[in-house]
Amino acid sequence: MTILTIKGLLGFCECKGCRNRMDYEMDIVAHFQNGKTVKKTVRICKQHAVEAAKGGELKSITVEDTIEFD
Repeated sequence: MTILTIKGLLGFCECKGCRNRMDYEMDIVAHFQNGKTVKKTVRICKQHAVEAAKGGELKSITVEDTIEFD
C-alpha cells in the first residue's frame, strides 16, 4: 500500500524538514523481533537514500528509465 504525502506528490523528499527534490522511490522493509514486518514506499533525495542504505541490507535494485519517441 502506497500512501503519498503532499511533499511526495509535489516531487520533494518526504523526510521531515528536507527541502530537496525527490531522486529515488525506495521500498523499505523492516523486520521486528516480535515477528512483525512493515513495508513502506518512500520518495527521498540522494542524501537520505545514502543514509537509509548505510543502516540496512540491500536486497535488490530496479532501474527504470523514460524514453521519449519524437
